[in-house]
Amino acid sequence: MFAKLTKYKTEFIIFVALFLTYSYFFPQLPGWNVNSRLCLTYALVDEGRFEIDSCLNVPELETGDMAEYKGHFYSDKIIGTSLSGAVIYGILKLLMTVFGFSLSYAVKRYLITVFSVCVLSALAGVAMYRVLLLFKAKKREAILLTLAFSIGTLLFPYSTLFISYGPGILFSLLAYRLLLKHRISGAMDNAPMFVIGLFVGLMLFFEYTFGIAVLGLTVYVFYFLKRKVRIFVFLVGVMIPLLIFAAYLLICFDSLSLPYALEKEDFFREGMAKGFMGITKLRPAVSYYITIHPYRGIFVFSPILLVFFIGLVRIWRERRYHADFWLSAFIVIGQVLFNSSYYMWWGGWSSGARHLIPMLGFMFPIILYGMKMARGVKWVTYILGIISVGWMLIITSTDPQPQQIYDTTALLSPEASYNYMSPMVRINFQSFIHGGLEKTLNLGRWIGLKKLWSLLPLIGIWMASVSLFVKLRRKRKRLESLD
Repeated sequence: MFAKLTKYKTEFIIFVALFLTYSYFFPQLPGWNVNSRLCLTYALVDEGRFEIDSCLNVPELETGDMAEYKGHFYSDKIIGTSLSGAVIYGILKLLMTVFGFSLSYAVKRYLITVFSVCVLSALAGVAMYRVLLLFKAKKREAILLTLAFSIGTLLFPYSTLFISYGPGILFSLLAYRLLLKHRISGAMDNAPMFVIGLFVGLMLFFEYTFGIAVLGLTVYVFYFLKRKVRIFVFLVGVMIPLLIFAAYLLICFDSLSLPYALEKEDFFREGMAKGFMGITKLRPAVSYYITIHPYRGIFVFSPILLVFFIGLVRIWRERRYHADFWLSAFIVIGQVLFNSSYYMWWGGWSSGARHLIPMLGFMFPIILYGMKMARGVKWVTYILGIISVGWMLIITSTDPQPQQIYDTTALLSPEASYNYMSPMVRINFQSFIHGGLEKTLNLGRWIGLKKLWSLLPLIGIWMASVSLFVKLRRKRKRLESLD
């Protein structure tokens, strides 16, 4: 009876807490990546076309991330984020027309981001919670790991920007949860393969760098489906978003060539022409910098991810999860190898190794099993989670896209001996301890709170959420005892 009454209360609290957390921040300097996507959103709604020529003379929309073809300019990004933003902006523009008001570019950018990226990223947290439950996590464990995943990794700062990682992670977790649920129950052939395929296709539709996860999930499907004819249904779902993007390419560029081949900036065009879309040879020094070095090391920025390696050992003992061991290992190794071979491996002005974000959703189920190795490991995991949340709060509240510090030419041929200084330490941490939150507006500052005091309402949101989780747990235990 209690389960029916409170079935989705935990999920609702998770969603609201994460949505308020992500929408609490508003970076003042969006950067080229964000503006490129926004330009397409505005062009679609304001002008009904794909060309972003009209954005070139708008200082608030400055970007160099664009392709040039037949005298016109286009966003060089895949279009999922821009289309989702266009839905929100279309509604917003209708309201502005009906009620006769106007908004600045900054306010429009905030609202578009909040009701597209922030919403989808918050839903990604809910999806992670449900995935962890399928891995037999206790509710308390699932909640704590979901919060660590959502605000203790690079998903946090990038969910405050009009960028595609949050939506991509959402669709990856939705696809994985459906596959896992039906595989564990022994009913894989009854899984909604079209829907799963659609989710997998949407991963790529929002972000190219989810390609490795797409490949891993596709192999997962091929391996476990006994009725191979159903693979066709899965592939139809995958192809629908990709066919929309293909139509976009044909309309804009008269071919299926990606916009990167037509980059306006020589550096980007030449870099993407190397190897396969900028992916050339493996560079061990880059692997070092994006994993354990403070410059971009994902295990430095989010030390809770170190428990993943303990989890791999522990989950291997569970025969029913061997396939998930291989899936997670493949995606994590593949993502690191991709990033280590990519010409612009540091990700420009970015927080950490942003190209590794697509693997995060597949790490936390394994981290769950790392926690189960021993009681001491569980408490170490919680401590590392708190440290991870602290680092991400510092980054998000100061500047999610700090400058790369070093000249681009100095980064193109890295050596481990160069020992690059970390922007997180040199810029974000220094700004935070001095209360320098000017580059990222937050709702606390909007109501008049100064410097670090502006984070107090956010801390209040977090404390209220924890209180609700505790009350819900106590109520469940009390009602269970009555039953």
